[in-house]
Amino acid sequence: MRRSYLLRRLLAAVMVLAVAGGPTVALLKLAARNDATARRGAPLVALPARAGIAHIATPLLSVRRLPGLVAGADPARTLLEKLRQIDVGATSCLAVAVDGVTVHAVNPAVPIVPASNMKLLTATAALELVKADTRFHTSARAEAPPDGDGVIGGDLYLVGGGDPLLSTQGFRDGRAADPKHAPDKYTSLEELADKVLAAGVKRVAGSIVGDDSRYDTEYTRPAWNTSDVASRAGAISALRVDGGVSTKGVTVNDPASAAAGTFAQMLVERGIAVGRAKAGQAPAGAGEIAAVDSVEMSEVVAEMLRSSDNGTAEMLVKEIGKVDNEQGSTDAGLNALSKRFADWGVAAEGVAPVDGSGLSEENRLTCQALLTVIERSVPGTPIADALPRAGTSGTLADLLKNSAVTDLLRAKTGSLSNVRALTGMLPTKGHLVQFSYVINEPGIGVTPATVEPKWRRLADALITFPFQPDLTPYQPLSILAG
Repeated sequence: MRRSYLLRRLLAAVMVLAVAGGPTVALLKLAARNDATARRGAPLVALPARAGIAHIATPLLSVRRLPGLVAGADPARTLLEKLRQIDVGATSCLAVAVDGVTVHAVNPAVPIVPASNMKLLTATAALELVKADTRFHTSARAEAPPDGDGVIGGDLYLVGGGDPLLSTQGFRDGRAADPKHAPDKYTSLEELADKVLAAGVKRVAGSIVGDDSRYDTEYTRPAWNTSDVASRAGAISALRVDGGVSTKGVTVNDPASAAAGTFAQMLVERGIAVGRAKAGQAPAGAGEIAAVDSVEMSEVVAEMLRSSDNGTAEMLVKEIGKVDNEQGSTDAGLNALSKRFADWGVAAEGVAPVDGSGLSEENRLTCQALLTVIERSVPGTPIADALPRAGTSGTLADLLKNSAVTDLLRAKTGSLSNVRALTGMLPTKGHLVQFSYVINEPGIGVTPATVEPKWRRLADALITFPFQPDLTPYQPLSILAG
């Protein structure tokens, strides 16, 4: 009877406190007093002890009986507190979402230079417009098949299909020393030469003609710094071999002719006599002698994101233009990309891409736009699974090592002289935190060490969600009767 009366009185007190406002503090104070009383050995509710049976010795109203939220366990509290401590300059931006809901943003609509974070838009558009299972097709064609003596009476045409991974063994060997940028996927030009030999070709009476007519002949962008082209992009052509760069590390001026020359040498090495190499266009009726296909688009995109390959990004933009409007040009590709913004929910204001790789400092995006795009990808989708992982792979291999987010945080990096960018995601205890943090500061990209503390500060904040306090002190007390 006394217990029932006391319970009614306590419930009434709780209701009064809730109506009066500020219930959490009042409840905590009252619960704490009752808990202290219990610890002194005088519980408000005492149950008769039975031998060998544990009985609850906790007051009805105690912090040990309150839910975690009343005890101060706001799951986003620590995350928001730490995010607010990150200093974001007037020309930089930060936006963070939890399970698709933006929870924190600083300058989210300020136009910024995104550097290689631009590749996230290019990758998303490529997978949606060109399709994930598309393969690039490179072929050797002739107006007539080889005769009974294995002779092709005219020219042999090397026709480019826009494959950004077409390469030679020597090129791949040279890149192997750089684990962050060495290609995991490639299309072998040697394989195509082997197939021409297997088709019975012993001599080409005419020339080896490189055909890159699938795309236009704008091999570099006017907005690029010329010193960046060879080291960071190469010639952008539908027939591009070895990244559009010569063996001396110089961007080739005529990529179709250069590819034809490389292919001609491979044929000679296989005992096939050929004429000179040059650029040109295959006749409409030329038949296929041999061909090689690239890996699927999803894997091409993965290779681009992992190694941040600018040339691949630019070739994908041209392919987007070709598929969308039959124009294999950067401008056509960017127009197609811009048309996707509304479908993605990206606000057009402050968004002005001038290339597909982010190599130009004239590109403009916003953190909100980047966050909106990355929210389209969750673990298990091609882009999310292709992103470099903190401290372990791709362009993040040397960053955020030995931290709480190592191998968990996935993100696209970005770097120019005055730019450092990081957009990606972090799965945390059944939730997905996605973010975009782009820093535009003079010289920030010159010394990599200057940005590591900033990335760690962000990572330390993100990993706190959801906040889950140790509730052991709040578990009910018990008395074990002797």
